Amino acid sequence: MNKLNKAVAAAQTFFSANPDHAEMRQNLAYYQMMVGVKDSDFVDLEAKPHMQDFHLGVSYYTEENPQAAILHLEKALDEYWAADIKCRALCEEPYNHDGYNYLDYNADFYEAFI
Repeated sequence: MNKLNKAVAAAQTFFSANPDHAEMRQNLAYYQMMVGVKDSDFVDLEAKPHMQDFHLGVSYYTEENPQAAILHLEKALDEYWAADIKCRALCEEPYNHDGYNYLDYNADFYEAFI
């Protein structure tokens, strides 16, 4: 076994997406009491890079620390827009179809009757 850190990270990832899941909340509480589990093991494996700064900014905003909140929220926005541009660039590439080209087949089909 010896994959406790991966189990903790998987549980944290699931709980981040499903915060109302009572059993996973209990599992996380159990993991926190276990020997050998570090705070750094509680990682959301699917978290976007900008979300960490966003959550930090929100917590600073809640604590009424506007300078720190602005710093982290602006950094989160910069990271978000960079990820958005990268994502859109990937979506705008031409589709590389590996299968049979049916347009050529249709052209050949009609040429046979001419």
